[in-house]
Amino acid sequence: MSGPGFFFMTNPTQVLRVEPQIELVVEPDLDQEAAYNVEVPTRAPVDLASLSDQVTHYIIDLIRSSGLGPGEKVPSEIRTSAHLQISRGVVREAYRSLRAAGILEISNGRVPRVGQLNNKAFVQILEHGLSTQQATVEHILDLRCSIEIRAAELAATNRSADHVKALEREVAVFEHAKKHREKWVESDMRFHVIIGEASANPFFGLLSAALRQALEVSIRTGLDRRTSWGEIDQMVETHKLVAKAIIERDAKAARKHMTTHFDEARAAILRRPEAVRPARKAVAGR
Repeated sequence: MSGPGFFFMTNPTQVLRVEPQIELVVEPDLDQEAAYNVEVPTRAPVDLASLSDQVTHYIIDLIRSSGLGPGEKVPSEIRTSAHLQISRGVVREAYRSLRAAGILEISNGRVPRVGQLNNKAFVQILEHGLSTQQATVEHILDLRCSIEIRAAELAATNRSADHVKALEREVAVFEHAKKHREKWVESDMRFHVIIGEASANPFFGLLSAALRQALEVSIRTGLDRRTSWGEIDQMVETHKLVAKAIIERDAKAARKHMTTHFDEARAAILRRPEAVRPARKAVAGR
């Protein structure tokens, strides 16, 4: 029995020649269901566990091989389903996975497009690691420290006039907001985002923001564990020194002061609750 591109052996001892000098031999003790089907593939074979994975690989390969950039269109679910001969439901599942990973942007009634860089998938990994105790706050602090110290160095070299204005504005907001816990934390987060952007490396901003988001509760806890207004004022001063070094294009000083900043943050976040004196509650006023 045969069909286009397929050969099926009914005799268990039969020798089938698929191509010259290639022989496939089925031993007599093999079940009939193990017979060989040989087909010439239309693209490089992919050894993946599921049909959904095959669709995912196909779309990623298409984006790369076609040189598609952010916002450019990719085939719809219907077209991909027809091309790969895979059900629409499986293709939809794969597209949803690609959207969750930030590789595709999908809106109702619109053609899918190549996604912009984002850190959603990384944030989920970090939060999962913390919630399941596969990673600790200290692990994430170590990673964030390495990234943000280098980002400060690069920012001192690559910052623009707009970054200077943004840093000066945010330092002023940070100092003014120190009596208001939520505003203070939000300002601190924006300060580090500006530095990530000023580094001119898109991954610094993305990773830094993801790490801070995963540590958001710990950051607030660390703020609450500052035991004196002197510590709060020291944080403000350190931010000023980091900003000053970046504005003056002093990469060495930027590295030094950002290292100090993380030493202070680590001490506060990892401080044991019983070590906190009850004299000062969360930043809410003197």
